[in-house]
Amino acid sequence: MDVNLKSNVQVKWGFSTNPGESYLSGNIKLAPPGKAVVNIAIFKSEFNIVTYPDYLGRGWSVTHIQNTKEIVLNIIKAETKDDGEYTLELTYLSSTGTPLTDTHGIRLNVLVIPYYPPGSFDSGSKTSDEGKSVTIKCEPEGSPKPIEIIWEKNNVRIRKTNTDNPNLVFSNVTRNDIGTYVCKASNKAGSALTNPSTQLSVKCK
Repeated sequence: MDVNLKSNVQVKWGFSTNPGESYLSGNIKLAPPGKAVVNIAIFKSEFNIVTYPDYLGRGWSVTHIQNTKEIVLNIIKAETKDDGEYTLELTYLSSTGTPLTDTHGIRLNVLVIPYYPPGSFDSGSKTSDEGKSVTIKCEPEGSPKPIEIIWEKNNVRIRKTNTDNPNLVFSNVTRNDIGTYVCKASNKAGSALTNPSTQLSVKCK
């Protein structure tokens, strides 16, 4: 499930029970990529669901309307840290008294338009002696990755790449490389609001 940064979204799980099964416990957890699992909510009863303080303070809530088989997590102003796998775990007692656990997962992707943190790009002007190696830096952040990057020279496209290999490298710069270079970044969330521009000058021999 894709959601734009700072937007509101409902994560919904449907579930089913068999005759004779009774509710025992439940919880909702988030597993962010590469980070520890965090608790979102715990079920005090089938219809009394308590959201943990960190999320309650952000306006998040969980609802389970009586006589329905749907649980809804209401996410308010999604942030990048909310990206990850959301898991609903419900435990029931069977008619014979055996605990039965039912798990449902939904992947939430928080989309972030490409942007340029300080130090992530070259702008202004860059001067080099002819025959030297020159790199023009363009390393935008955003989600998802890789971010597509289009390099233009004097308003003409010269290279299409992505953030796996983003920078423009001249191993042996010449007078033919003189010009204005622009880095344009885009991903599934949209295009960067600004495009860094570098004027390359070459001191000819």
